[in-house]
Amino acid sequence: MNTSLLAQRVTTSRLLGQDPHLVLYGGGNTSLKATDPATGRQFLWVKGSGYDLADITVEGFTKLPNTELLALLAAADFGDVEMMDRLNALKCDASMPSPSVEALMHAVIPYAFVDHTHASSVVTLTNTEGGLEVLARLFPDFLIVPYQMAGKLLSIQIAELVDQDISRYKGIILQHHGVVTYSDDAEVSCQRMIDCEQKAADYLSEWPINLVQSKPSNGVQNTLELKNTLEQKYQRPVFVQKFISQVSEQFSVNKPWREAASRGTLTPEHVIRLKPFPMVVTTDVSLALDSFQHAYQQYFATHHEPKHIRLSDLPKWCIVENEGVFAISFDEAELEIIEAIANENMQAMAKAETISQWQPLPEAELFAIEYWELEQRKLKK
Repeated sequence: MNTSLLAQRVTTSRLLGQDPHLVLYGGGNTSLKATDPATGRQFLWVKGSGYDLADITVEGFTKLPNTELLALLAAADFGDVEMMDRLNALKCDASMPSPSVEALMHAVIPYAFVDHTHASSVVTLTNTEGGLEVLARLFPDFLIVPYQMAGKLLSIQIAELVDQDISRYKGIILQHHGVVTYSDDAEVSCQRMIDCEQKAADYLSEWPINLVQSKPSNGVQNTLELKNTLEQKYQRPVFVQKFISQVSEQFSVNKPWREAASRGTLTPEHVIRLKPFPMVVTTDVSLALDSFQHAYQQYFATHHEPKHIRLSDLPKWCIVENEGVFAISFDEAELEIIEAIANENMQAMAKAETISQWQPLPEAELFAIEYWELEQRKLKK
């Protein structure tokens, strides 16, 4: 194939990946389809699992035979774990990374370049009461479709849309999830994604957030108190880090926003980093931790099946009334990731509450992602 196509794919992938409102810490995926002139076979190069679009190279893409991918999707006789096993078996080189879980979605879209991100401003509107009507007005040239879980089910949904002819549209807005754009020109697909997010962001900017006066807090003292309480409860080292952002200060003094945070995350994938809700401290840290643990255990009891292994009930972020917001983890390296994702969530929640009301995915759908069989397989290993 023409190596310049892969170079274009890398360049535009990086451009998307370097915008945190489109891609955060390994989120999103991109692909290229091209035909081998020697054999006439079409291949898909799709982002490998675990790679970050912000600095991806050619080595971060996995090559798969597209005809075989389409045949696999047409059969659809597999769960997501088996799907990933079959995708890995189709890799043209065993040393290539495991392909994105969205590989089949990319395969079925009949364009050379396909981009998928979790465009924050667009998803904010899908999570806002009345937001879908706004998106329909802003994007008459995009398909807007109901939420479908990533993996096999989303691939089937996209395949059905392809059968209905998506050439009339510039892309697809996935409710609660993100945006897909496509073109036979890498720059066109990339620019459509950027323009889509910018247009939604421009709309949100018309709704200024009313800031509440916040008082200076003792971040060191609060961090130590949280850390000591958590370590006593879990009997192991716990890392705690105070956020440094205006939006986090506002959440600590705004009760309706704290209540909004308890309803769920910006995208379902964020539940893996943030849990379905934060810990909220209004008076006593120990009482707040007991309340969080009880709520999380109840969440698991309500939605689990016998096959599920319950995850740790350690909160991932904590809002302390009138003091600030804190990231929490057993892994110090995860604190920066939690803070970035939580800040993006809080910006979205604040805008939604300013416009009308924050309405993310229901708890059962978040549970389906947090306890996805692909995530559970990692624990069983």
